[in-house]
Amino acid sequence: MSGMKYTGMALAVTLSAALIFSACGKKAKKDEQPVETDSVVEFAMDDSTEAIPAEIIPEIDPNESYAAQVQAELGDVEIPTTDITTKTAAVSVPALSQTMSTPDGNVQIKVPGTWTDLKGQIDATGALEGYSIQTGSTSEALFLTYTSEAKSDAENSPITSIDDYSGWLVLYATSVESPLQNAKVIGKSDIRLTQSTMDGKKTVLEGTSNGQDVVFFIYAVEGATSYHQFCCWAPAGLRNAAEATFDAVVNTFTVF
Repeated sequence: MSGMKYTGMALAVTLSAALIFSACGKKAKKDEQPVETDSVVEFAMDDSTEAIPAEIIPEIDPNESYAAQVQAELGDVEIPTTDITTKTAAVSVPALSQTMSTPDGNVQIKVPGTWTDLKGQIDATGALEGYSIQTGSTSEALFLTYTSEAKSDAENSPITSIDDYSGWLVLYATSVESPLQNAKVIGKSDIRLTQSTMDGKKTVLEGTSNGQDVVFFIYAVEGATSYHQFCCWAPAGLRNAAEATFDAVVNTFTVF
């Protein structure tokens, strides 16, 4: 992430009075064993979808491909496959009337006029220092963070693809270290962002935190030299409206 190394990040957030959350971008140490998710598919509720057991980390066979290891581990997890899209069901999305940028101005997104810069407000501990965009609306209980990481970062090994990167983000969002309890992946999809035309992976999770039901969205995006991540969350009861808004915001992602 712009040359910064993170071995772990925790995200403390207030949603509907009290909600503690974990960031989805925890950096793994080289000796930690990775767990990836299987190929992504369109998000949809389904009784066959199971939670990813983060506490079960399989032994890694160096002679087997990363993707093959993941498929072997999660081969019994059934998630329905549908057409690729970033669009959500017809929901009213507020006008994206203002621009949020990283401090260097190299990354921009368009956000609703009711959103504000929430740096220092989402997490007072400084754990989110590496997230160059922290925004949302506390009154609407919508939150978004953004960061990126150079592909050349030696600590990224064995991350060699957007599938690997997305899998790492999901792993840590569902790990035992995350305050998000009972986390379950309820949908996945391939995405192509409208503004940048970059490809990526989107994962939708549900869980509880401090007794509240939460919906969490992880967007992993692949650029020419960097991986980018957007972590967005809201109360579970706001899923449809929140998802439509987050999709719209992430689709405006621009790198200069």
